[in-house]
Amino acid sequence: MMREFLTKLVEPRGFERALSILLLLNLFDALFTLFWIEADIASEANPLMAQAFTLGPMGFIVVKLALVTLSVGLIWRLRARRGARVALVPVAVLYAYVVGGHVGYALFLALRDTPALASLWLETPLRSLLG
Repeated sequence: MMREFLTKLVEPRGFERALSILLLLNLFDALFTLFWIEADIASEANPLMAQAFTLGPMGFIVVKLALVTLSVGLIWRLRARRGARVALVPVAVLYAYVVGGHVGYALFLALRDTPALASLWLETPLRSLLG
């Protein structure tokens, strides 16, 4: 199953989709990161992007989107090379992990700060399991 997924990922159509998804994940990462920083919940871990944040929120977004878009453009330009197609796999997995972390942390905060929501979220699966 994993082999089939990876094979599709490095085929031209799958490769194009993966690059598009990577750009979308980057946008989500930028917006979540901006929210966490502006809310003073977290700081930017990447020193290059932390420096970009000194340009202000819009500067941060522009730099982040530009750097990843340029990288995706380079991977697209080198798409005929197997190395470029294979390099996409760990990058896509990393971005999925990062955005998943953002979503998970947002859910954690929502559940922590909203006891009624937390109890509903926890009780509903328990009710279905216990009958």
